[in-house]
Amino acid sequence: MLNGDWLLDADTYPHPELLAETLDLIESGMYIGCGTTVEVVGGTLFNKLRMERLNPIFQLFNWSGGAFLLCKCEAFNSIGGFSTSLYAYEEIDFVFRLKWHGWKTGKKFTVLDHYPVITSGRRANYNVFSITQVVASNFLAVTLFILHYLLPKSLVKKLGKHSLGYCRLQ
Repeated sequence: MLNGDWLLDADTYPHPELLAETLDLIESGMYIGCGTTVEVVGGTLFNKLRMERLNPIFQLFNWSGGAFLLCKCEAFNSIGGFSTSLYAYEEIDFVFRLKWHGWKTGKKFTVLDHYPVITSGRRANYNVFSITQVVASNFLAVTLFILHYLLPKSLVKKLGKHSLGYCRLQ
């Protein structure tokens, strides 16, 4: 259970202009939450493309990943927060439920894309193995995300733990 008015889940350091834009959004009273796009600085071209590939989709569908995600605490509590049964794409599920809650309460969700959050491109190998690994893990994550709505959650959680090679601490 969250206290306060707003929750900001930020994995990066936001640009001061993004924070100003966020404050304007909050003060308008029309929004249930927002997210932003990502800009990769440094690293390889492969890593930049890999990490920025979703920006056009986020803009087109008014969706957001988890690098900078803001929502009203009341909404967070009402929708039950982030799913603990998902091993990947939990922020996509969260935004879907947040937007639905916003629609029911007359509030909007938006993607702020004028000042994307900056993240490090980190060094990455772009050999056949690493590219295959990225494609395979993304395919598995999307498949598990879809199965999350079709199969028992405990089964999907177990599949995610074994197939994606990592697990969340309880």
